[in-house]
Amino acid sequence: MEHVKPQTRSPLPYKPLRQPGESIFYEALDVLENDLNPTLVGFALSVGLALYTWFTYFLGVPPLVNAVIATLFCLGMALHALPKLRRAKATLAKLKQAKEGERIVAEYLDALRDEGCYVMHDLIGDKFNVDHVVIGPYGVFTVETKTISKPLKGSAKVLYDGERLTVGGFSPERDPIAQAQHQAAWLRRLLKDSTGKSFQVKPVVVYPGWYVAQTTKTLKSGVWVLEPKMLEGRVKREALSLSEEEVRLVHHHLKLHMRAVAPL
Repeated sequence: MEHVKPQTRSPLPYKPLRQPGESIFYEALDVLENDLNPTLVGFALSVGLALYTWFTYFLGVPPLVNAVIATLFCLGMALHALPKLRRAKATLAKLKQAKEGERIVAEYLDALRDEGCYVMHDLIGDKFNVDHVVIGPYGVFTVETKTISKPLKGSAKVLYDGERLTVGGFSPERDPIAQAQHQAAWLRRLLKDSTGKSFQVKPVVVYPGWYVAQTTKTLKSGVWVLEPKMLEGRVKREALSLSEEEVRLVHHHLKLHMRAVAPL
């Protein structure tokens, strides 16, 4: 009698919440699966073909032209593969640094748990993600992490005067202020639609390892720009604005959202 394997299902009642840098992890997997691995496999096959044709040529089977063509094909594959491999290596190095930056920021944010705050990571939005969300009696905060390599020489400062931001003396290609504002606005709409209540959301941008200059205009601006170690103290200086019940409500609805949109 043929044995029929019984159907199974996952024992987990719901999807786990995401970890710091999880979106970056999946982005790195995509680079490996769609760029690095196919390139390496194609090059390896071309090398194998060239070796095979030369081996059989010396055994007297095919004409010399077959081995020459296979060798030229292998060289062409090498010329095609090397730039792609260099780009993939550089991309993976940047993603690794970005992931480590988000983990470092998460470690700083963990200190806020002692103040009655919840800290959530990698909240998935509409074709974007929010690196960190803090929910506590001081309010709701979105935190965007920018892990940027520092120059060996020259300026290693982040300057924000409330209007213009420069990193190491240069303006970022993608405006982090507008990005943080967009994330906060999206989260406000999400909470309004989910809970039926309006919650203010403070956008924050952090630069791990950089010196972030503070000015009066910076402190009064709608977006905080900080070094991560400054974030705990800055949050704790905010006025108490949410009750314990409201904190739990926001946390509960964000958990529901994260589990509903988490990829399989």
